[in-house]
Amino acid sequence: MGQEKEFKRLFREYYPRLYAFAYGMVKDEEACRDIVSDAFEMLWGHLDGVKDGNERGFLYRVIRNKCIDRIRSSVSRQRYEVFYKTFYGEGDDSLSQLMDTEAKIEKMRRLIGTLTPQTRAILNACYFKGKKYADVAEELGISTSAVKKHIVQALKILRKEVK
Repeated sequence: MGQEKEFKRLFREYYPRLYAFAYGMVKDEEACRDIVSDAFEMLWGHLDGVKDGNERGFLYRVIRNKCIDRIRSSVSRQRYEVFYKTFYGEGDDSLSQLMDTEAKIEKMRRLIGTLTPQTRAILNACYFKGKKYADVAEELGISTSAVKKHIVQALKILRKEVK
């Protein structure tokens, strides 16, 4: 029963300070309550392993780590939202934009099919396989400047026709 009394004392004494500490990092009241409650739950589970007088440090460490995890998660979610909005757009226009993009991709595929076999192979190696111009030139037995000329020619055709 002594352990339970000690835990209640720690909870009453440190909860307001720990909440303020968490709020300073997370700025979300509900999340701070959850984080501090989780920290006390962890303390309860590890009360035997935490040295006397070290409970406060344990709680602050747990809360700091949980706040950092929450911030990382929030940043990741925000990045994904920005990516999604940028790539797919929002509202009714997103479907038409997606259709336009799909049409452009299909047109580019057809245009790539009309290029000379060597230009098509060079474009495929450099852009789709990520090879360097020098590597492609060596494989095909041509100069690096010839590879560049093929790339410039292919991109010029694609830009002109896809616009």
